[in-house]
This record gives sequence, structure tokens and C-alpha cells, in this order.
Amino acid sequence: MLEVTDPNDLRSDIHACGDDKVRHLAGRPAVDADKAQVARLSGAKTIRWLTPGMPVTEDYSPTRLNVEIDGQGMLVSFHCG
Repeated sequence: MLEVTDPNDLRSDIHACGDDKVRHLAGRPAVDADKAQVARLSGAKTIRWLTPGMPVTEDYSPTRLNVEIDGQGMLVSFHCG
């Protein structure tokens, strides 16, 4: 059983991957320069670039940044996991 004394403890890793620092890049092309900027700004330990139809494991890592790229090669969304 998980015992939490401070409700904020549950939120401590919500943005551990830095997704909140790169959301403004949505809509830009996923070219190497923008990918480097995502890595630099987020500070994520690992980044997983997700494209349509790509198989993805369901393991959760709060420090991994998932970057979704659409079929036109544009940055669509960012989330930890």
C-alpha cells in the first residue's frame, strides 16, 4: 500500500521529462535542428520519437520524453512516459 503524507509528492515527477518546456515547439518540422532543440530545452534523460504506426512498448519512465511526429513530419505533442 502506498502511503502519501503530502499530496504534492504524487505530482513531483509529472514534468520530470521536461515536456512542459518544449510544448511550444508543436507544429514545427521534426528536422535535426528542431530535434536538437527539443533535447536541449527539455533536459530529458531519454527521448522517444514516435511516428504513425510505430510499435511502442508500454513501460513507463517518468524521465523519458515521448515526442509524437505526424505523417507530414511535424512535431505534434510531448509527454512523459
